[in-house]
Parts: sequence; C-alpha cells; structure tokens
Amino acid sequence: MASRRKVMGGLVAVLLPALAGAQAEKEQAKHGGEKPAPQSLSSSLGVAVYPSKGQSASKQQQDEAACLAWGEQQSGVNPLAAAQQSSAAPAPAPSAGGSAGRGAAAGAVGGTAVGVLTGHPARGAAIGATEGAIVGGAHGARKKEQAEQQAQAEKQAEAQKAQQERASFDKAFAACLEGRGYTVK
Repeated sequence: MASRRKVMGGLVAVLLPALAGAQAEKEQAKHGGEKPAPQSLSSSLGVAVYPSKGQSASKQQQDEAACLAWGEQQSGVNPLAAAQQSSAAPAPAPSAGGSAGRGAAAGAVGGTAVGVLTGHPARGAAIGATEGAIVGGAHGARKKEQAEQQAQAEKQAEAQKAQQERASFDKAFAACLEGRGYTVK
C-alpha cells in the first residue's frame, strides 16, 4: 500500500508540470505563438506613437508615462481618469401632473365662487376644476419641455468642453513625445 502511494505521488509530481506546460503552449498557440502584450498607454489614449530614434519598448513606455503626467499638468486633464468616471444621472424633469392638480384646485375655488353667484356652486366648482386642470396641465407640459431643452443644451455644452479639454491634453502629450524623439499620429 505504501509503495503504491509512492508510485502515485511520483506520477503526480511528473505529470502536473507537464500538464501545466501543455496548457501554457495552448495559450501561446491561441495568440499566434506569442504571449499577448499589454496594451500600451498611447494606444489606450487612441494615439499611435512610433520611435524615430531607435528607442526600446521599455524606454517608450517610460516616456509615454512621463508625457502623460506632463500633458495632465499642462492641460489639467487626465483622459484615462475621465474615462473611468461615471457620469451622474440627470435630474428628472418636473412632471405636468403637479401643475394640473394645482390648476384644478384653483379652478374649483374660482368656479365655486361663480357658482354661488349663479345658484349652482357644485356645478361651478366642477367646471372650474376641469378648466383649471386643462390650463395647469398645459402649463406643466411647457415647463417640462423647457426643462428638457435646458438639460440638452447643458449636456451639449459639457460635451464641447470635454472635447476642448481633450484636444488640449492631446496637443501637450504629442509635443512631449515629439520632443523625446517620437513620431505621433
């Protein structure tokens, strides 16, 4: 029994590394025989950077990191951090229902006063409430539409500002890399 355990243990010790090596070979075959390279900083930013003075890949990584920091300092923008931030949900627009309810209440009060003068206070209140709800609802719908237009305009202004800030960063990033002997596209 003990010798059987020794044999099994020996087999496991021999087979496990072989199986691990086979798995690694399968992973390399999936990627064209090479280990997949991590995405460079410049490609994360959507910029193509080419060494024009024979810089090594590690030197290029160092230069890109330094130029990211310099570009952020010059422009006040870090596009990698901005991409990770989630945008806040917009505030809901006011509903037309509140305006219709307030209009109905005000109309009912006014209609009751007219109804008292004509001898039909309940009928006057009903007519006044209906008219008030219609007028109040229309007013609420206009307010909602205006709020939506305002939110859309603010969203467009924010997008334009973000584009300008990103252009400022891109210009600084490219200038830094070009100064270190790279071609930036």
